[in-house]
Amino acid sequence: MDEERIKKLVRELIIEIGEDPTREGLIKTPERIANAYKEIFGGYDSNSDLSVQFSEDSEVVVVRDIQFYSMCEHHMLPFFGKIQLAYSPNGRIFGISKLVRLVEKYSRRLQIQERMT
Repeated sequence: MDEERIKKLVRELIIEIGEDPTREGLIKTPERIANAYKEIFGGYDSNSDLSVQFSEDSEVVVVRDIQFYSMCEHHMLPFFGKIQLAYSPNGRIFGISKLVRLVEKYSRRLQIQERMT
């Protein structure tokens, strides 16, 4: 993500809505938004390491209430939720932290709520 371009675009948006980007409360807004967007949309840059362990266990693995936030691709406004994951290991077991990182990777992108749930 080009942080300087994001700052420039946010400054232009501030002007377009009729505000003064040099006003005291808005001076650092482009920088703040660029920094926030690096995290909010960090799912495009992340590489999830989903290394697996092997096991003879065949019971379904369930991870409940993984909290997430994402940004609506239609309105660029946030939405929040909880995800339940279940999978049959078939000899391969993922650690819980890996599953949480996978949710984070895909939630930190523009998308619709229905895709995440």
